[in-house]
Amino acid sequence: MSIENLEKLPELIFEYSPQKDLEEIKATLKPEKREFYIKNKYSPKLPKGLKIENQNMPSEEELLTLINKEFDEKNYEEAKRKILEIWPEVVSNLRQFFSETGYTMPDNYEIRLTNYGVGGKFYPPNSFLNQKVPL
Repeated sequence: MSIENLEKLPELIFEYSPQKDLEEIKATLKPEKREFYIKNKYSPKLPKGLKIENQNMPSEEELLTLINKEFDEKNYEEAKRKILEIWPEVVSNLRQFFSETGYTMPDNYEIRLTNYGVGGKFYPPNSFLNQKVPL
């Protein structure tokens, strides 16, 4: 077994809930973002029945109701399982990157799973959002 395999893997901190999905939808529906998406023909994933072009956006309560109708924790758990399965290989690549660049690898990474938005995002230095649930 190589020394690399004996090193502790950085911790993954997963976040997912209807409330987190609501935060992502609200960020997606901000007027300046909506204008950009419409102008550039982006189609962010939203709850069924909601379109980015809609003039009247639902209230937070209405959005949460739509989210709760679609939220299935099993899908998020499956996405988490798949990420954890490939994590050792990802860490191997990250270690190589950090050793070549001289940067320090974080001790943990925050992964927010959501079913909505425009796709994955990276929030330096160690937060990621993955939009596709399940993977």
